[in-house]
Amino acid sequence: MSGLAKVFLVINLVLALLFLGTSATLFGVRKDFKEQSEELTKLYKGNFDKQKEDIEKLAEKVQLYATVMSVQNADIVNSDTLKKDLARKLSDAESKLAAATTDNTTKQASLDKLTAQLAQVSQETQALASRVRQSEDARTKAVADRTDAVADRNRQFLDYVSLKDNLMALEKEISDLRDENDSLRTRIKVWVNEGMDVGTPFPDIAAKVLTVQGKRLVILSVGSDDKVVEGMVFIVHRDGKYLGDVKIVNVYTDMSGAEVVHVVNGAEIKEGDDAKTKQLL
Repeated sequence: MSGLAKVFLVINLVLALLFLGTSATLFGVRKDFKEQSEELTKLYKGNFDKQKEDIEKLAEKVQLYATVMSVQNADIVNSDTLKKDLARKLSDAESKLAAATTDNTTKQASLDKLTAQLAQVSQETQALASRVRQSEDARTKAVADRTDAVADRNRQFLDYVSLKDNLMALEKEISDLRDENDSLRTRIKVWVNEGMDVGTPFPDIAAKVLTVQGKRLVILSVGSDDKVVEGMVFIVHRDGKYLGDVKIVNVYTDMSGAEVVHVVNGAEIKEGDDAKTKQLL
């Protein structure tokens, strides 16, 4: 017998006892009154119908309670399984959480280490950048100093070239003045010895360079027979191009020795070059 049937049986017995007790009392008191009996019958019937209706409602409630209890019992059974499953999942989650926590701790330590290394690298980078700026400033200054030095050197070189040119010009002028002075002295000597007028110029004498001895001595093809005297200055030229001056130092009958007193820069007196007396006045 199910639990629901037992509940229905108990309810029917209780109602029957109530009904019998009520009937005995009523019939014992008013058994002689037929009308009252009929009324009581109607009353009992009405009460019974009402009680039956109440029992049906109660049965519905009991059925509902049984259904709820079945669901609750099933929930309880399922709850154990669910609890076990949840416990397993919780254990797995806790394990994963512990592993994640450990991994997070390791990663945090690595991050802290990396952050420290990054800070150190940043400091080293700043220091290196500072040194680079210093080196760049030093290089810029060195370039500026070098530029100034090059400018000074170029200026000094130009000054040197200018001074050298001026010196060469002065040396040429001094040489020309010396030659002129020697020629004048020679001319005066000739004039005095020969009783000539001081205003008489050197005679035009043309000659050839017979030979060149070293760089300072040449032999000309004219001598005393051609009225050559010591101190005379001859201009040496080649194809009409001036090469330099030579001064007579030794006179022979048909030749004379001359000292090179001036040579154009880059020129060289050679055998076969032409020569003629230099007129200073």
